[in-house]
Amino acid sequence: MSRLSAIFANTGLSETERRIILMTNNRLNGCKYCMAAQTTLSRMAGVNGDIIDALRRNTPIADAKLEALRQFAITNNESRGWPSQKQLNALMTAGYSRQSVLEVILGTALKVLSNYTNHVADTALDGAFEANH
Repeated sequence: MSRLSAIFANTGLSETERRIILMTNNRLNGCKYCMAAQTTLSRMAGVNGDIIDALRRNTPIADAKLEALRQFAITNNESRGWPSQKQLNALMTAGYSRQSVLEVILGTALKVLSNYTNHVADTALDGAFEANH
C-alpha cells in the first residue's frame, strides 16, 4: 500500500483534494480506523478544519469546486466506478479534468485496499489517532 500511497501523493491533486477523496471513501466504507487516522493526518497536513469536519459529518464543503470533488468521490464509490455522463460533466464543470477522474479512481482503490484490510484485520486504533475517533 505504501507504493500506491506514494503514487497517489504525486497526482495533480492538492493535499486537500487527496484528503477529500480518502476521507470520503473511509466514511463510505465504514472504516473507523482509517477515518481517525486520516483526520489526524489531515490536521497535521494543514487541511482546513471546516473541510475535515464536513467530511466527518457528511455535510457539504463550502468551496464549490471541492464539494464537486467530494460528490464525485461519493459517486465513484457508490456506483462502483460507473458514474453517469452527467456526473462526469459536473466534475469537469467544477474545474477538474479527465486526469482527475483517474486520480479519484486511484484514491478510491487505495482506500478499498486499506479499509478492507483494516476490516478483516480488526486493526486496533493507535493511541496517536484516539482523539479523532
